[in-house]
Amino acid sequence: MTIAERTTQLFSVEQRINDEMYDLYGVSAADRAAIEAELAEPSIESDSGMAALTEDGEDVSARTPLTEQELARRWLSYSVGIVVGRFKPGVNGELGRGAFSADIAKELCGLVVTDGVVVLDSGHADDLATRVERGLELMLGDEAAVQVVGALDGEAASGSPRRGTAGTTDLLRRYVEREFFRWHVKLYRSRPVYWLLQSSKRSYGLYLFHERATRDTLYLIQGNRYLGGKINHTRQRGEDLQRDVRTAQGARKRELERELEKTETLLAELEEFALALKAITDATNERGETVGWAPELDDGVILNLAPLYTVLPAWAAEPRKYWDRLATGEYDWSYTAMRYWPDRVATKCRTNKSYAIAHNRLDLYDG
Repeated sequence: MTIAERTTQLFSVEQRINDEMYDLYGVSAADRAAIEAELAEPSIESDSGMAALTEDGEDVSARTPLTEQELARRWLSYSVGIVVGRFKPGVNGELGRGAFSADIAKELCGLVVTDGVVVLDSGHADDLATRVERGLELMLGDEAAVQVVGALDGEAASGSPRRGTAGTTDLLRRYVEREFFRWHVKLYRSRPVYWLLQSSKRSYGLYLFHERATRDTLYLIQGNRYLGGKINHTRQRGEDLQRDVRTAQGARKRELERELEKTETLLAELEEFALALKAITDATNERGETVGWAPELDDGVILNLAPLYTVLPAWAAEPRKYWDRLATGEYDWSYTAMRYWPDRVATKCRTNKSYAIAHNRLDLYDG
């Protein structure tokens, strides 16, 4: 048998396995199409220098045509995936291994934030925009990286500012703070891989890669490395401005007063965000016991997100809907339901064997 024949045979076997898995897990035709579209090998007819990109981060020949703007989004999403640790460039057998030289792969791996949390805060060591921009430069080169950023909002690549100017960095920052999450939620059919936690007016936020989340992640966010440090810095800045306002005069005084007002507004928003996070980590169950929040990967993305709806202003409606359904007992098979309503779920385990099995509580089953 030739290599080509073996390849065809292998592809056929893989397709049959995929078909069986889709049927086993009840994946709809629409969801299957979305999954296969995401994993397809896209290409673009363009003179921009932006090569085609697969889920593995490889340059490939044409299969699925994309607009230049959509391809730019894919490159940015791949760079985000590297930064949060989802993709592992240069590592054989790993998702997103790419086709990079050893030196480039090493530099890309150096961009990874190991706990999966990146902040939207210019100047911070874990600032997402800064790390993503550097990732694009390493993968594509400086000129093509600028073209990718310029294409994100449909701007002509030739009109994009050069690397290092405020225009490119500001555009990228605006995109990851606003448009990227909306696109990501749509791409993943309302089950996002990256979660955008933000203050109420979205002046401060962080992205979290859900597979890296632990029961300690929200405490990490509240600590001095992220939100706690931002609050302390903003409070100190406010105190400095108050002192300066007292001694300033004329136009300079008015300028400082405006800055002070903005700083105090931001501080109030940050403190409100801190209280919202604390409410989640201090959450109690129906017995009054503090249970906080912890990810339960077997429950799926949306049920894990549901208790966090108060810190998801960009997309609160869907998680809130599932939180309400959890509260009414619709998902009592889940570990999340057992966390917050243990007595109610235990009662159901007495008569529902599938629930008892799901919670490893066959000792409760009376059937």
